[in-house]
Amino acid sequence: MNIKVNFKYLTSRTTMENKNLTKSLAMIGLQCPRKIYYHTHPEKYQNELTEDPFIKALAEGGFQVGALAKIYYSDGIDLSGLYPKDALIKTNELLKQTKVTIFEATFIYNNLLVRIDILRKDGNNIDLLEVKAKSYDSSKDSFFDKRTQTKLLSNWKKYLYDIAYQTYVCRKSRPDLLFKPFLYLIDKNSIATVDGLNQKFILNHTNEKIKIITMPNTKINTVGQKILIEIDSSKAVDFIIESNLEDTKKINWWDKLPFERKILDLANGLNDDQKLDPRLDSQCKKCEFRCTPIPPLKSGFRECWSAKLPNDAVDEPFVFDVWYYSAKSDDILRTGRILMKELTENDFNIKETSERGLTRSQRQWLQVDLFTKNEKYFDKINASKEIETWIYPLHFIDFETSRVALPFNVGRKPYEQIAFQFSHHMVYEHGKIEHAGQYLDDIPGNFPNFNFVRNLKQQLEQDNGTIFRYSNHENTVLCDILKQL
Repeated sequence: MNIKVNFKYLTSRTTMENKNLTKSLAMIGLQCPRKIYYHTHPEKYQNELTEDPFIKALAEGGFQVGALAKIYYSDGIDLSGLYPKDALIKTNELLKQTKVTIFEATFIYNNLLVRIDILRKDGNNIDLLEVKAKSYDSSKDSFFDKRTQTKLLSNWKKYLYDIAYQTYVCRKSRPDLLFKPFLYLIDKNSIATVDGLNQKFILNHTNEKIKIITMPNTKINTVGQKILIEIDSSKAVDFIIESNLEDTKKINWWDKLPFERKILDLANGLNDDQKLDPRLDSQCKKCEFRCTPIPPLKSGFRECWSAKLPNDAVDEPFVFDVWYYSAKSDDILRTGRILMKELTENDFNIKETSERGLTRSQRQWLQVDLFTKNEKYFDKINASKEIETWIYPLHFIDFETSRVALPFNVGRKPYEQIAFQFSHHMVYEHGKIEHAGQYLDDIPGNFPNFNFVRNLKQQLEQDNGTIFRYSNHENTVLCDILKQL
């Protein structure tokens, strides 16, 4: 077989795609400017997020919501299958129309690139809709702190910065048009009016990629009432772009920079393949490049902090690793102390022991003190008091549950609790361990919750033994089912 390849074409196209600051890279860089280099060099740095099953599950839910959003705009023209360069040309052609709806419309300004989930044009007015699988309660949710109205709530920041970046690029690339940003979110108060809404959008995993297969005959008249809601984000986006947000807690050098300056710095760093300065604060605690790498890959976290610490100290616990201490750890870092072993008892406002054992401040200092001494601690007295309250046999229960954006059943809300399996083990007073029972609802399309709790009740009502659960999750599930009943 004789195959001819135009290497000039491949090189130019690859360069264009790799060197553009895409929306996803911009969001990574806004967290920490150094991360862009690590993300764009996966052959050098180990990334913990690429193996995180929870992150992958969240992404799958987002793909389903995106597919449903397209059904609501059945007249939309889909450009998702085109390369950015081709999608840009097609976008500009379509924008000549007075009215048009486009999926994955593409805009480029210098080396800033965005692809819009849903673009809706009417004359010179353009609505930008960023589809997210996050729920929104119109009766109580807000983007701003209610007291100041100048501070974004932390749980909305990443979504608003996302649509802000898209709006910024669109306005710069096409100043002749008027762009208005919206977040297109799950309406928390909506109710599914059809059965099997979730099953209309099937997840297909091929070659480590996720593809949504929309079932045949899935149309606007078969998906029931809308469960997505458009939220005008103009005020928050303008505040971000114009850098009018007031936040007295902005102590990091990167957070203090104006939005436009950050974006341009990120774009230039990407284009020049530079390692921009890291932020180096408490946010590093959850960095995806903080890991024990598998050679030949390296730890980005270790590389960032090695300029401040000797190589043999970078893997030790940091001040922000103290339990529930992140809020104060940035103050400590500014004093020049980085490692947990550098903390003293004076860094904690230690409160006396409570009736239930150690207070939080005592627990924090104990963590530091025992680490430096390489010792362990067990609260034998309070543990003995707790054990004396137990009644045998002991029951250990564990639930398996799910919350999905698109409901499985008619009458159910988005992200409503679904409890489909539990296991039940027993420990008798003389040490015997028994797998006492279990429950699994594996009937497709069945709403399992009520049978779930009936079976649980039957298994636990045989005696007065003490019931154990791993965390508060089991209690939360049962309270949710109570509300459903």
